[in-house]
Formats: sequence, structure tokens, C-alpha cells
Amino acid sequence: MNNELKTLEQRADRAFSRLVVLRGRCEKCGCRYHLETHHLVRRAIHAARWVTGLALCLCDNCHRLDATAAHANPDAFDAWLTERMPETAALRDEYLYRRCCEKVSQQEVEAVCEELEGQLYGVAA
Repeated sequence: MNNELKTLEQRADRAFSRLVVLRGRCEKCGCRYHLETHHLVRRAIHAARWVTGLALCLCDNCHRLDATAAHANPDAFDAWLTERMPETAALRDEYLYRRCCEKVSQQEVEAVCEELEGQLYGVAA
């Protein structure tokens, strides 16, 4: 991967994470502190990496610290997601099974950066 593309991806990642955290509360427990972005599809699957519907705003406990956290107990977290957010779980499954092999070009990442930053800063993309 060239350096310019990597820099663009990092820029998109930062804007994406800020947008998700701006939801303002943990989508699992409601906590408003120590918020983080949880990707429902691995970030390596670029077709889903910056899809806001495939990310949750979680507190650090629900994301990675608690025994039932998304990263500590993926099976329990998946059961919670499927029960509490079935549309989100279905969207995740669509990306996992149908779009996992799609590649993104540098131009597509540039467009993603512009769109995310436009949403974040209220600028028309």
C-alpha cells in the first residue's frame, strides 16, 4: 500500500471514529463516558470499514474491558446485537458474506474522507 493511500485511510478512520463517538452514549449500556468506536466488521474489509451503520459507540467497558464486552466475549456480544439490534446485525451479515472481497481505490477512499469530514464538520461533501 502506498503512503498516500495509508494516510487517506488514517484520515478517514479518524473522522469515522469521531462521528460514531458523537452519538454521545454507549449503545449497549447508555454510559456517556470513555466512548470508543466498535467496528462490527473487521476494518480489513474495506467495503465496510467506514459504513456508519456497521459501527457502534461503546464505552470502554462494553467495548473491551467487561467480561461480556465485544472483544472479550464476541459470542455473547453477537447474541446481544442480534437480539437488540436485528437490523444492524443483518447489515453486518450482508457485508460479511456478500461484500467482503470488494477492493477500494484511492479515489474511493478520498471520497470517503470528504464525505465523513463533511458530516463531521457540517460541510457539504
